[in-house]
Amino acid sequence: MAAFFFFILLCMGAPVEKKKVEEYYFKQFLDAFGVFESFDSSGEKPDIRFACEGKSVGVEMTRFFIDRGGEANSRVKQRERQEKTVSLSQKLFEGASQSQVLIEASLAFNDIKDRRIKSLAREIANLFLSLDLRGGRLSCKDFESIPELRFAYIYVLKADDDAATWRLIQSGSVDNTNVDVLQGIINKKENKFDNYEMFEENWLLIIIDFINLCMDQEPLNVDYSSLHIGKFDRVYLFRTGYNTIVDLKGNKVIKP
Repeated sequence: MAAFFFFILLCMGAPVEKKKVEEYYFKQFLDAFGVFESFDSSGEKPDIRFACEGKSVGVEMTRFFIDRGGEANSRVKQRERQEKTVSLSQKLFEGASQSQVLIEASLAFNDIKDRRIKSLAREIANLFLSLDLRGGRLSCKDFESIPELRFAYIYVLKADDDAATWRLIQSGSVDNTNVDVLQGIINKKENKFDNYEMFEENWLLIIIDFINLCMDQEPLNVDYSSLHIGKFDRVYLFRTGYNTIVDLKGNKVIKP
C-alpha cells in the first residue's frame, strides 16, 4: 500500500525525497533482475550498495528524461492542451445539445497548438451535435476536416445516468530510445566516476519511468553497439512497468 501511494505522488509531480525515489526504483529493478538481496541506500557516491553474485556492488542511479516540459511542443504541454480541449468540448456540446441523449467520449489527438484549443473544442462539439449518435468508433471520414483529432469513440449513456465523463486516451507508440542522448547521460556520469567509492563491481542504472510522459520511451529494438562505456563495469537501462532491462555494455536485452 505504501508503494502505491508513493507511485501516486510521483505521478502528481509532488516533491519526494531523493533517497525515497532511488529506493522505489531500485526495488523494482531488483525484482525484475531476479535478485532478492537487501541493499543500503544511505550513500551518495554511489547511490546504492548491495551484494550480487558474491561481489560487493556500488550502483549509481539516474533517470532518463527526454522532455522536462519546458518546450512549447513538449509531451507535458501537449497533454495539458489535449486535456483542456476535451474538457471544453464537453462543456460546449452539453451546453448546445437540445436532446436528452447523454454521451461520453474518448478522444485521442495529434499535436495541438495553444491558439487552437478553443476553436478545436468548438469543432469537436459541433461534429458530435451534427451526428446521429448511436455509439461506437467514429469513422476517420467523420472528422477528416479536424486534423488534430486522431480517434473518437462515443458511448451513449442510459436515461437514468446523471453524469458523463469525456476522456483523453493515449494512442500511438512512444519514441525509441535516442542513443546519442543516452551517450550524453553515460558521459556525464563517467566524468564523475573518480569521485565515487569503489567496489568490486561498479554499475550505472538508468531509469525510464513508463508512467512519466517526460521519460517514457521504447528501449527495445535499438542498436546500442555505438555506445562508448569506459569506466562502469555494467550499465543497465531499466523501463519500469514493462520490467525491460537492457545490458548496454553487452548490447543485449536481459528482460523483455
